[in-house]
Amino acid sequence: MWLNFIVVNRIFKFLIKFFIFATLIFVLWIWIGVYYQNLVLAISRPILLLMGYSELQISALRLSDAYLVNFNLVPFLALIASLDIEMKRRIKLFIIGFIIMLFIHSMDLIAHFPAFFNLSEIAIIIVYSLPILNFGFPFLIWVLWMIEPERREKD
Repeated sequence: MWLNFIVVNRIFKFLIKFFIFATLIFVLWIWIGVYYQNLVLAISRPILLLMGYSELQISALRLSDAYLVNFNLVPFLALIASLDIEMKRRIKLFIIGFIIMLFIHSMDLIAHFPAFFNLSEIAIIIVYSLPILNFGFPFLIWVLWMIEPERREKD
């Protein structure tokens, strides 16, 4: 009985911390998210040019307020901030997750071009599948990261 109370209390404290961090990070994201979106575009632009899309086609993107689309970094950062882990591990988790999410967001932006300009079926599948991945990915990284130390301890 006491064990259940301790577990529930621990989960409750974690959720409170998570929601507080998520709120604070989202407020910051409203101002800094545009820089992240510009980074996604900077990565995607050369690839799109190599794929044969023109500067005119690429510049037709209207990215005003598009940075709010990629706000799955908000729950990811809130999950990291809510964990009781050492700072070195927290930074490593952030860097790995950030790079993976940056890749996914860039791939999403790139896939929109062949999906809508060329009606590529593969690109359309990617475009419609990535939002699901974007939604769950921060939690997947977090869960996998939390399982890893337990595996090392058992070995």
